[in-house]
Amino acid sequence: MKTIKTGKLSFFTILTFSLILALGSCSAGKSGVKTGKKLFTDFFVGDAGTQYFIKPLTFENAAISNEELLADITFRYKEKIRDSATVNFSIVGVAPIKNINSVTILSDKLRVRSELIAFLFNERSKSGFISRFSFKIPVASLKGLVDSGYEWKFEVMETDSKTRQYVSKRSTTKSLEKLDQSLFILLD
Repeated sequence: MKTIKTGKLSFFTILTFSLILALGSCSAGKSGVKTGKKLFTDFFVGDAGTQYFIKPLTFENAAISNEELLADITFRYKEKIRDSATVNFSIVGVAPIKNINSVTILSDKLRVRSELIAFLFNERSKSGFISRFSFKIPVASLKGLVDSGYEWKFEVMETDSKTRQYVSKRSTTKSLEKLDQSLFILLD
């Protein structure tokens, strides 16, 4: 009689333990917000800390359906914010763009403007042209943009005072949220 009770007790103990493990592994799956690690790469650069490269984020031009802006961002960080971020962007459209006076990035509560825009190149593509530019903003301003919202807008003013506006695609808004929770949360 004792061996039967011990056998039943062992059986129920093993069954209960297995059930707890099985339920625990089910809940360890995906959480509400996925990691943003696929959205950026990081490199250790010695005394300069870590260099971060945020992969291209896509913004669409509501006025011109087949034109978009792709922006990638590179900055370095070690212990506290000191440096500037390089924002490289490409405008993909039907005509090449050569001269830009200013770029303004807007979020819900903040606007960051640069008038020092470097033209990099124009290139023909299957769908038209790729015009590539670069400018710098303080990393503190970049963090401020992320902290103030995930729906960004780029306003690009050309030399003829023509302004092009590009708004975050839905996927870009989600990417900025993931970047905030995985990368920008690390910055002081």
